[in-house]
Amino acid sequence: QIKNTITDFYGEDFKKQLVKFIGDNYPECINFQMKVDQQEIIDATQMTDLIIKVCKRNNINPLFLVSIMISESGFGTVSFPRWYNNPMAYMWQNKLMEKGEPVYEAMPGKRNRKYKTLEDGFEAFCKGIRRDLYYKAAKKNLDAFHLIYVGYRADEWMNTMPRMYRDIAGVRFEPKFPEGDAGKYIYTDWEEIKK
Repeated sequence: QIKNTITDFYGEDFKKQLVKFIGDNYPECINFQMKVDQQEIIDATQMTDLIIKVCKRNNINPLFLVSIMISESGFGTVSFPRWYNNPMAYMWQNKLMEKGEPVYEAMPGKRNRKYKTLEDGFEAFCKGIRRDLYYKAAKKNLDAFHLIYVGYRADEWMNTMPRMYRDIAGVRFEPKFPEGDAGKYIYTDWEEIKK
């Protein structure tokens, strides 16, 4: 049994854990090495500050955004702002989202917009997962949520997310746990949403 050690996902203790995790595990992130489009070079602390700022503005758990980044791009092994697609999933995958594509999906026959800064991409992602479709899935478990969002079973989600929540926050968040309340680890305003 994992003890829940961090519950304030915007607080200083959490921030220190996340900075250390990103710095230790992803020192080669492209955003730490070079300017990309309009995104200046930043370090792990600045990346963490930006993630927390955008997530707080949108009531999203920063661990959720970071774990998706790791699952989809290896946290900067490709350039997030350069993608001509949605912020977190390649455009060719969107057709698999049978239950509804993200709100930032391009118009038919058009390419998605280019996110020139990390903040632009993070903001689009956070706003994109704030839909009734996802709230309904979040009332179940992580497995159900990810099937609605991704459109197929993505092992990279199921391997990355539980490890992140456990290692950084000491929180147990697994495919089938918690059952019936996954939203509490995705949305920080979950108590209001689930009513």
